[in-house]
Amino acid sequence: MHRIVRRKLLGVRKNVEYNEKDQPHGKAAKEMQSYIGVLARTKIPITIPSWKKVDMEMKNKLWESVELAFVLGPERKKMVLASAACKWREFKSRLMSQYILPFKDDVELLQTPPEEYNFIELADWKSFILHNEQSERRAMCEYPHRMSRLGYAGLEDELLKTMDPKDIDRATLWKKAREDKSGNILDEKVKQKGNRIDELSKQVKDGTLKVEALNSNSQPTPNIVGNASEKASYSTSKGISMKDEERQFFNVHEEDNGEGKYKDSKNPRKRKYNDEKLNEVPELDFHGMPKSLKLLCRYAQSMIKMDGKCITFEMEEEVFGSPRTTHILNEDILQLGGMEKLSATCIVIYMRYLYNVLQDSDKLGFVIFVDPAIISAPWCGTSFVRSRTLADRFKGAHNDQMFFIPYNSGDHWMLTVVHPAKEIIYHVDSVYRSIMMDDEWKHIVNDAIGIYNRQRSKQGRKNPVWKIMMGAPKQPTNKECGYYVMRFMRDLINDDIERQLAKWEKMNETTYKQEEIDEVHNEWAEFVTDEYL
Repeated sequence: MHRIVRRKLLGVRKNVEYNEKDQPHGKAAKEMQSYIGVLARTKIPITIPSWKKVDMEMKNKLWESVELAFVLGPERKKMVLASAACKWREFKSRLMSQYILPFKDDVELLQTPPEEYNFIELADWKSFILHNEQSERRAMCEYPHRMSRLGYAGLEDELLKTMDPKDIDRATLWKKAREDKSGNILDEKVKQKGNRIDELSKQVKDGTLKVEALNSNSQPTPNIVGNASEKASYSTSKGISMKDEERQFFNVHEEDNGEGKYKDSKNPRKRKYNDEKLNEVPELDFHGMPKSLKLLCRYAQSMIKMDGKCITFEMEEEVFGSPRTTHILNEDILQLGGMEKLSATCIVIYMRYLYNVLQDSDKLGFVIFVDPAIISAPWCGTSFVRSRTLADRFKGAHNDQMFFIPYNSGDHWMLTVVHPAKEIIYHVDSVYRSIMMDDEWKHIVNDAIGIYNRQRSKQGRKNPVWKIMMGAPKQPTNKECGYYVMRFMRDLINDDIERQLAKWEKMNETTYKQEEIDEVHNEWAEFVTDEYL
């Protein structure tokens, strides 16, 4: 930063280069991003509740400061301010997750700002603690719980001391989380919702409502390809209507309503076919397709014609740390066969296959999988929530264990390999993007390692080491990222992991041949056919 300030005093501005996607890259771009972060942290007060409420004069001054240090056209102002907004929010989140929440029971440690952020005014720091964004979000919560830091997992542990495990379902947990010490629900709106839950529970016991218990640990896999879900009402075979928000407590079987509009409650996504094209079968080019995948795709096409259900199975706890219900839609199979962008389900299924490979080798204790459905953007909560989730997965990791994390930033799959004990992260991307371009994911992983270290009472590094795998194979178009992530994991597991990562660390322009992608296709299809059909 001193170099930038010195250049500004001399009137020297650095040119910023842009890649073919019009994204800033190179040394000057990195300096600019760092400078934007410093300005966002030091010039915008943390007491402002949201970026929208930041005064336009402050935003203009920030832009002018950046413009004085780098050669930027006026069209770049939006990009600079968007980057500043992201870094400012991350800074506030980091203050909350690292310097406030872990010490909220020790008021003495919260009297002054952290030493490394001594530019924060004392009044602003105290105001931030009292009126932080977390409390604002909680105030907006429609049905606030009373669990404090216990969480649902901790609450369930407490209930198991006095209750039969069979009696502890999601409805019970929801109600218990909102009761006071005397077992009463004080909030009238919460009480009404609790009464509705009791009513539905009674109907289940009486047999007037057909449901299937949903394991509280199961993790439905969202579709990150982009099929938007819609609000709807769900009807049981007995005609009892359940609203969408009530369905979180019960997994209701839906029946064909006689009009060919099958609704399957086990399916975590809506069918992507509209009513007019419900039974329309997507065309596929079977030429050159592996035999096992070809047979599986024809099976999926025939099921679409018959409006068939998805493949549903329970995945073992050992794979991702907790059991999960997984649903393979016919669309998932056809995505794979048509080399379309992949859903999280497809990648999760291949990770389950690789788990078998690990079992047959001597690497089972050295490679741990993280479920992409609980960590990828944007459905998994705030950055802090995802850091906590990741830290929980790291818990108990020994010195030689590496964690494989397929991550989707919203429209692109990448692989992150984390060695938490050594505080080293390997970033493997089939379209080279500097990790600086995705600050949110970087902070999520860094904060997770920080929480992991505090759980072990270890000091740890100030910042974990990120290694960008510049030589990892590059995808030829914009659709192959999911296939490349699966192949990355395969290559690492079938070779010495650190040796393969060392190869990818060296700059190299390579790509996977179609035959290499077809190996993944074939393994995926054979696994699904053998295990679940």
